[in-house]
Amino acid sequence: MLHNTSRGPASDVDFAFEDLPDDAFFRVVREGGPLGTIPPGQEARFPLLLAVGSPDAVDCVVTWTDAKGNIQTTRATVRT
Repeated sequence: MLHNTSRGPASDVDFAFEDLPDDAFFRVVREGGPLGTIPPGQEARFPLLLAVGSPDAVDCVVTWTDAKGNIQTTRATVRT
């Protein structure tokens, strides 16, 4: 789940999971390309496809453009 906690819209939102082991089965069900805009206080949810042997935690890097036009980036650990 991506949650916009800012006071303005987050546009051009995108995310990627990084440093996954080559043999890991860890997928996100989503269309390709940026997600679009998440209004303030709203969220976007995405199902994960996991299998036995999937990592217990992965790093997710999220990028977006804030209401002032500044590109923002954050990294968080997603625990399965």
